[in-house]
Amino acid sequence: HFRQLEGGIPEANRLPVLTSVQRIYQLNSEEAARNYPVRVRGVITSIKDYEGGFEGAVIQDATGGIYVDLNTQGYPVRLEIGEYCEIEGVTAPFLFQPDIKFTRLTRLGAGALPPPVQPTWDQLINGSLHCNYVELEGVATSIKDETITLLTRDGRINVRLFPLGAAIPHNALGATLRLRGCVYATWDQETRMLQVGNLRLDQQKITILHPAPLDPFAIPLKQISELLQ
Repeated sequence: HFRQLEGGIPEANRLPVLTSVQRIYQLNSEEAARNYPVRVRGVITSIKDYEGGFEGAVIQDATGGIYVDLNTQGYPVRLEIGEYCEIEGVTAPFLFQPDIKFTRLTRLGAGALPPPVQPTWDQLINGSLHCNYVELEGVATSIKDETITLLTRDGRINVRLFPLGAAIPHNALGATLRLRGCVYATWDQETRMLQVGNLRLDQQKITILHPAPLDPFAIPLKQISELLQ
């Protein structure tokens, strides 16, 4: 329990106010648990809809995206994708990275979604882009429920789409797709180990860049020497 100051921001041992997502991510779990005061402005790129209530959201500024717990005052706060907001609150440790427990929200109007990051293979599999707005490209080699197996230039990844029931184009299988959305790393709840090759993509947009060939054998032949390049 900590004492509340004017404006709803808790006293946190006179710690400095953190004003960027990057600065928050520089905290380890022990430091995040000290409840550093936070004031961040950014665009909402994802919302967590749980049983009809809005429990949390991702806000992204120029340095990255971070999850915000919006249910800390006993009631959820509803936000919209693309809203430009100022979030005040405190840091808290979480299973994968620090997050923000909000105490005050100021709506600043409509914003624009950030330019999507086009991640390298290392960024995709090491979790460093957790809660960032990204763009993925690859061939859909498998579709099962809300999960698309995407064959990229560097390897194969499983992308689970949220919200559940998201519409996938009927002709997506075998096509070259572009997926945009807020990416979440996946990890084991008990060990906190990253599940390499598995991602969650929230509030996604799917574009078919090249439709699947009607006849796979109609694709131009490649020599072995070309494949090795």
